[in-house]
Amino acid sequence: MLQRTKKSQMLEDHGDKDREYRFKILLPNGTSVCLTFQNPKPTMPFGDFIQRLEEEYSLTYRQFSSGKRKRDIDWKSGRLFLEDANDRKIRGEMNFKNFKPHECHILKLHDGSHESAYTFENMWDLTPVTDILKELPEEYTFETALADLIDNSLQAVWANDRRHKKLISVDVADDVISIFDTGPGMDGSDENSIVKWGKMGASLHRSLREQAIGGRPPYLMPFFGMFGYGGPLASMQLGRHALVSSKTKDSRKVYTLHLDREALLTGSNSNIQKKRRGSDSDSNWKTDGGMRDPLEDEISKTPHGSFTKVEIFKPKSKLDISQLQCKLKDIYFPYVQCDEESKSGKTITPVNFEVNGVDLAEIEGGEIAITNVHSCNGPDFVLQLHFSCKQDSMTKSPDSKAYIQANARLKCVYFPMVEGKENIEKILERLESDGCGTSENFETYSRVSIRRLGRLLPDARWARLPFMEFKQKKGDKADLLKICCLRVKCFIETDAGFNPTPSKTNLAHHSPFTTSLRNLGNQPFENEKDVRIKIYRDGNQLTLSQLKKEYEDWILQMHERYDDEAHCGEDQPVLVVSPANKKALRISSEVARVHKSLKRKGVTWKCGQKIKLFRGACAGVHNNNVYATIEYFLLEGLEGDPGGGARIICRPLSLSVDKGCILKINDGDTSLDIRDSLSVPVSVIDSGKCVAVESNEWDNQLEKQRQKSPSTIDLLDAEECQELGVDGALPVDAPAGKVPPEVIVAVVRPASYVSSCASKTLDQKYIARTNLKMSMEVKFRSDAESLRNFCDISACTVPEPLKGIQGLYIFPLKSKYPALFQTSGVYTFSFHLTESNCKHVEKRVLIKQAPIVEYKEIQFTCPKGKAPVIGTPKVEFDEIQVQSSHGKVLPLQDSSSIQQVGNLMVPVMKAPKVEYDESPIPCPNEKIFLLQDSSSLPQAQNLEASNVNKEKELEKHLHRSGMQIGDMEKNLDALNKEKAVIEQDIYVLQASVERCNSDYCSMKAELKHRIESMSHTAASTLLNLLRVPSQELGNDFMGGMIGLVALLGSTGSSELSRILSEYLGEDQMLAVVCRSFAAAVALEKYEHNGEVDSRHALYAAAAKLGRSINGRFLVIGLDDIRPYTGDFDGSDPQRKLGLPYPILPSGNTPDGFLGYAVNMVDLDEHHLHMTTAAGHGLRQTLFYFLFGELHVYKTRQDMLAARACIKHGAISLDGGILRQTGAVSLGYGNPEICFPVLRSVAVMKKKIEIYKETMSAVIAAIEEFTEDHQKALKKFHKKNKKWHELATVKERRLIKTTYSRTHGHGIVGFEPHTTNLYANNSIRNLVSRPLDHVGLTIILNNQGDQLELERGIQSERAGEKRTRKMFQPNNQISDHTKSLSIQDSTALMQMDEKETSPVVKDGMQNGGFAQAESIIYYTKKLQDDLQMMGMKIKQHEDNIKLLKSQRNKLDDSILDLQVILGKYHTSTASKIENEDHSLCKSEEETTKKILQREKSAAGILWQLKTRHGTQAAHLTLTKDVLGIVAMLGKVEDDNLSRLLSEYLGVDTMLSIVCKTFEGVKALETYDNEGCIKKSSGLHGLGASIGRTLEGRFLVICLDNLRPYAGEFVPDDPQRRLDLLKPRLPNGECPPGFLGYAVNMIHVDSTSLFCVTASGHGLRETLFYNLFCRLQVYKTRADMVPALPCISDGAISLDGGMIRSTGVFSLGNREDVDVRFPKLSVTSSLPETYLDSERQINELKWKKEKMQEDMKREQALLDNAKFNFDRKKQDFLKFLADSSSYATQHQFQAAAQSRVTSR
Repeated sequence: MLQRTKKSQMLEDHGDKDREYRFKILLPNGTSVCLTFQNPKPTMPFGDFIQRLEEEYSLTYRQFSSGKRKRDIDWKSGRLFLEDANDRKIRGEMNFKNFKPHECHILKLHDGSHESAYTFENMWDLTPVTDILKELPEEYTFETALADLIDNSLQAVWANDRRHKKLISVDVADDVISIFDTGPGMDGSDENSIVKWGKMGASLHRSLREQAIGGRPPYLMPFFGMFGYGGPLASMQLGRHALVSSKTKDSRKVYTLHLDREALLTGSNSNIQKKRRGSDSDSNWKTDGGMRDPLEDEISKTPHGSFTKVEIFKPKSKLDISQLQCKLKDIYFPYVQCDEESKSGKTITPVNFEVNGVDLAEIEGGEIAITNVHSCNGPDFVLQLHFSCKQDSMTKSPDSKAYIQANARLKCVYFPMVEGKENIEKILERLESDGCGTSENFETYSRVSIRRLGRLLPDARWARLPFMEFKQKKGDKADLLKICCLRVKCFIETDAGFNPTPSKTNLAHHSPFTTSLRNLGNQPFENEKDVRIKIYRDGNQLTLSQLKKEYEDWILQMHERYDDEAHCGEDQPVLVVSPANKKALRISSEVARVHKSLKRKGVTWKCGQKIKLFRGACAGVHNNNVYATIEYFLLEGLEGDPGGGARIICRPLSLSVDKGCILKINDGDTSLDIRDSLSVPVSVIDSGKCVAVESNEWDNQLEKQRQKSPSTIDLLDAEECQELGVDGALPVDAPAGKVPPEVIVAVVRPASYVSSCASKTLDQKYIARTNLKMSMEVKFRSDAESLRNFCDISACTVPEPLKGIQGLYIFPLKSKYPALFQTSGVYTFSFHLTESNCKHVEKRVLIKQAPIVEYKEIQFTCPKGKAPVIGTPKVEFDEIQVQSSHGKVLPLQDSSSIQQVGNLMVPVMKAPKVEYDESPIPCPNEKIFLLQDSSSLPQAQNLEASNVNKEKELEKHLHRSGMQIGDMEKNLDALNKEKAVIEQDIYVLQASVERCNSDYCSMKAELKHRIESMSHTAASTLLNLLRVPSQELGNDFMGGMIGLVALLGSTGSSELSRILSEYLGEDQMLAVVCRSFAAAVALEKYEHNGEVDSRHALYAAAAKLGRSINGRFLVIGLDDIRPYTGDFDGSDPQRKLGLPYPILPSGNTPDGFLGYAVNMVDLDEHHLHMTTAAGHGLRQTLFYFLFGELHVYKTRQDMLAARACIKHGAISLDGGILRQTGAVSLGYGNPEICFPVLRSVAVMKKKIEIYKETMSAVIAAIEEFTEDHQKALKKFHKKNKKWHELATVKERRLIKTTYSRTHGHGIVGFEPHTTNLYANNSIRNLVSRPLDHVGLTIILNNQGDQLELERGIQSERAGEKRTRKMFQPNNQISDHTKSLSIQDSTALMQMDEKETSPVVKDGMQNGGFAQAESIIYYTKKLQDDLQMMGMKIKQHEDNIKLLKSQRNKLDDSILDLQVILGKYHTSTASKIENEDHSLCKSEEETTKKILQREKSAAGILWQLKTRHGTQAAHLTLTKDVLGIVAMLGKVEDDNLSRLLSEYLGVDTMLSIVCKTFEGVKALETYDNEGCIKKSSGLHGLGASIGRTLEGRFLVICLDNLRPYAGEFVPDDPQRRLDLLKPRLPNGECPPGFLGYAVNMIHVDSTSLFCVTASGHGLRETLFYNLFCRLQVYKTRADMVPALPCISDGAISLDGGMIRSTGVFSLGNREDVDVRFPKLSVTSSLPETYLDSERQINELKWKKEKMQEDMKREQALLDNAKFNFDRKKQDFLKFLADSSSYATQHQFQAAAQSRVTSR
């Protein structure tokens, strides 16, 4: 329009030059003539104009006559006149000034005849432009053509402003189709000519495509025009003839255009052929048209007067109206109803679409509407894509941009499985029933649909985009993702940057943007490299990897929240809470239901049913079909909750029953151990990949399984091992010393293997492939047949492949056991296959006797110059093994060497005979000599003693120096750490000083702004009033105002500010603080009915400010508050209260205690000196009233540990809140209103100075310690060098040795110690040990060439226990080593750590009798201890038996009373049924309100209780939960229910009530840093059912409450508290007093007695602590005079509320949705009934206490049995050790006597 205006202005500026006037004259006979006048005079006589018209008509008629004769025109008639479109008549002259030049004007000629035409031949020229003829679509469908016409109408109405109606009406009949729109319309003018509708390429909207690029999704800018031929071709596709009628709001006439299919197609073919031939001859497409008056129906549909109507006559096919309505709604859905265009979020109707008079917004059909209904309510996965591509320089026009752009929005919507059925399947079924069905099923359903500018492209039904696929995904979640991704459909909205196909049914296939969109998620193709894509989600740009990760997380989130793969089983479920093996079960929920029967698609599947899982069905079923037995069905979440999957737990056929899944229920805790069973998704049933198996097929598979199962173990022989290339054959027999083979190869043979297959032993078919372990044991038996077998070697291995053969068990022998065949005897090799019934195999190898060994020389290390000589001994042994009493094998010389020591038969070893050859051996190095006689030994001992003394001195000095150096280094490390901490503190404080004051001011200003923005609150109104002088508003009530609680104090840290604000709550933080009661009540006036009068006081002032006050608000009067009366901290300028530190029962101050909250709030200067009339400050009154003696701790752990000394509640900086009433505030919160944070600058500067002084002291200490450390270290290295020199000389003399029986073979040498003493604690201990006795042990080794000596180190300190045993219980004397003891080595028996073991004295000095006597004594002592323990066990067993009998008696009594109550219920059932109806209804309303709070703790728990009441009561998480406050009491009327509920508040009404504090702790757990564990407790339960627990929630522990200690009302079945009535100063009861709120709560009879462990009921515990002595009055007027006797608050039935002394709740009543249920009628139960019920409760309470006693006795019994078993094992061990000692003692004595005799 702007361009046209500029062009017209330019033409008008030319003045009178080149003025051209064009007219189209419609003649009375139905023809039309065009006239053109170049620069005419301003006026022309009318006759001249008619004459020119007649001449032009004659010329035109002769050239273009259609052959039909037209009626004659009376050119000479005196009644000739012209009429324009506005019905103006022209007769006298033609005034050209009334017409715009350069435009065509339509005039109608009248000749006075009554026969006037309405349609005129060749009125419109529809000749298209040349390029359009090349773009015509090849084919058109009926629906596509109709949509094209509607596109034109939609583009038209979209141009209307808000005042004009946007209507598109489609009417379909058998003979005509009409499309009517209320767009701007068309006329005969050049710029708005109706010709453009029918002329190809002349679309008015085609040039607007650029404006439709960009914008905001869903891109509702219907500039669909791309090619400019939609109107004429679409109308001709629908029918044979079309009539277009249109009117603008400025014209009075309706212009019409006629289209005829035959004429149009003939002209089209002719023009196309001419264009192809390149002919320049003119060819015009002209059609008829006309002008007429609008019809009444047309006027009624368009109040603003413009419209366009297209009528198609003789349609080619008939349409089903309902299907047409659904399809059109799908195509134009965002224009029919849209949520995104409305700022309020409400659904709007951008355009009114009607089909045969029915509004499309009102119909329920259509794929889009049905799809939206079945989508989940969760968040969609929304992406914003921006495409850009550089245009080809060869193709772009000069005016075009360098880059072309496009935008798209992808919205992925999740369609969950509900009640075991896919929602997508429900969509397809619904479409089929509505007659709109497609050939698609769940697998082939199109997961992508596309809209361009809000219009659906019907044929753009794509499969999933690449980023939506998980084909290559691996891992635990792969199968789940592959299933869940099928539940996602992506709705793509594109702008005009994307090109459609000519028929506008899909995106252009070869467009680079289309290709890039279809490939989103993959690497770009070659033709996409010029296209740049930017991906955004929530405003953040993503890479492809981030896109895939976030999409995966979103799908898993949707699955957990909304998938209900199996609504419920066919049987009662068993709940499993917080299973530890979720990964094995393949679930993610914290709660799961276990069923034994499940119905799926009408078929019931049961536990024990045989099934077949087809190959590739899911994870774990990859290569082969799996036959299995169903064990359980596992459903995630609670019944009826959205989210969670369903799985089948099945045991494969190859798995034995004992390895399958086990469901364990132990004391209410349920666990599901899947073991080796499979967990498969239940969707395998839906996909047909799981089918039931008949018995015949199952039996066949059993037989196949048996044939393949392991049957026997076979060892490969030498030939088979050679074929494998290994040395692996066991010999049958061999001489001692035979080298064992490299390996042994074993295989497992299947049951199908028979002896006839011996030639194919290495065929894989006859070698079973298993993953089981095989064990090998080697047992040795010597030639003496009387000795029994013992295990010598045990090994285990798994199968491995070799040369392409699987299943080979290869045991290494030679490398691992080189001394295997060194001793003669029988070696038995046993092979076992673990976890299998496969037969084991044994292989025996006989090793023959080895020759006798003779020893020639023994070398000794002696002092220099001494060379004693010893003869060469010849030792021969006649070996006999004798079994000792405790199973040890000892080598003996002969079997007669058995002596009796006391009552024990002890085998004794005789010493070998030693003969000496006196020939001397030379000592070339003068350090090695031969012992000649025993006189040389003392000289060696003297030299050794001298060296030992020197070593001792050095060792002691090194030990002291090492300790000193270590302490120095620890101190240096600590000082350096302290220095770093101080430096960091100084840096933080300096930074804080700089920003302290500015931060505080800005925080306080921000807080005020936040409060002021809270509209409709008293706090916001008061802050605004404080800015306005009171004289201007006449606010007399503002005089006694002090301020708001939140603005009267500040804290030193943000953590403290947050937790204090959270403790008080927003109501108290925004409480109004006044000086007196008079100032408080002046804020509000009341009407006669008790309602607030909004015309006075604070409400009137708010109205003057244009504000209002809704709801209640707290007002605190300081003069009425009881102040703190103790001492103050005199040195503190803030006048903090002198409260004593809390003391635990142990006498200590609790760990982590930081102080009292009342002292942690700092007051501003002007508030610090503010006092009440009695002279008390704000801290003494306001903050002491708010906080009392509230403790502040560092952590929750510190707070809970100090519960014993907490009276007024406590908080912790990590979020813990323990209230005075006994309620624990769990969860986490984020309060909006917090105290400002202020740190004192002076205090921080003082701290900086202190830190700097401390830093200087620390630096000085570091320097001093460093200097001392260097000196000590230098001295240490000098002494250490001397010690090493002495140790080197000593080690050269030391013979490397060890006890051969400790190692079994060979001798391990003693290596010299070269490790630094300071660094090695073991060396430090070694060098500090005194060497008091040196002994020699001769060891004869039949595998070595020398006789070695061991220098034994023994300690002979008085009274010290010996820690070394001659014979360890698990060691045996080796056959390879024989030892001869020259010294005594005593053994100590190992006893219980708490017992004193007898000290066995040296056998060489005291003899064997004393030792035997000691053994007998200690044996008797152990027997006495065992007897005493047995008596304790008997006592505990008797106690348990007695408690059980008493419990059984209680059960009988309870049963008898329940029978009595049952008889009463039977007789009065019909009567009570009607009475309880309204009560149930009231309870249902309260339950409904609780359940509506889905993300609250109460909502989650109550849902669990309502659906799984019986089982939920036994869960660990909830078994201690008694209920919700709102459901534990009832009241008699609605008004009282509302008042009491409003007094408590929603948070308290939704509080969870637990019996014990253990139940409180189970609801919420924390990690090491004090953060809440979201995966456990109530948070984990909420997450498992898709409900994230938000905010805080109160938990009340009954055991923590201080119960009412007074009497009860006599003979009251409700056990009301006998509270004294309030009394005024004159002694009278206040008028209007109705009673105490605690007694107005009706408590269920089961909760009146024995609820807590101490036997109290709910009234004296829970409700007494909630209401205390809250008084109830009739009216506010009654309540005010009673203020002197109100201590714990009061309420009135007309809405008055006093919280406590000095605290008033003003304002209008609030509608609390969670209320106490209403008690419909007074109970008519007899006293005997109530008494029986009370007795039952008492008996149940006694039974619970008795069960606790039984548990305690059982624990004591278990402990006594454990101690008894331990003592018994010690006794048996003592007997074995004593036998071993006696044997060794006799052996040593005999050896000593032999040596002495020689």
